[in-house]
Amino acid sequence: METFSQKLYNENDPSCNSVVAERTKQHLEQNGFSNVVQRPEDFKADWTATFEGQSVMIESQVKRGWNGGKFPYSTIGIFARYGRKDHTQLIAMKETPCFHILISSDYKNAVILDWLMIRAYSSEMYLPSERGNEKNFEISLDFAIQSELVE
Repeated sequence: METFSQKLYNENDPSCNSVVAERTKQHLEQNGFSNVVQRPEDFKADWTATFEGQSVMIESQVKRGWNGGKFPYSTIGIFARYGRKDHTQLIAMKETPCFHILISSDYKNAVILDWLMIRAYSSEMYLPSERGNEKNFEISLDFAIQSELVE
């Protein structure tokens, strides 16, 4: 099992990569999120925003196997570690709605999921990752907002 990769983190996390941060914010704003603010890195949710009049928290992730265009699969896998009972998304859901945005590796496309939908409609499966076989939540693309940046 591979351990934490600082190199991958630096390439893909909005706190380390200004292009990822800028494109993530653009995708969110283009899809109805306002007051989008990047949070200081604390290994919890990456963003706060307003969506449909409510304060929300957002986790962002670059999907390195997705090179652009519409999301190429009928289902989306989200690392189950984001859904641990002690992770920000589930703790905050008691008070604040949470979303997850996955961005293509060219940063031009994204899918946005509501964590309530992930918890309600996903199935659990194990997929290979840098950390070995890792538990994922798999959910139909039908539950996602698909985004393509309008340049």
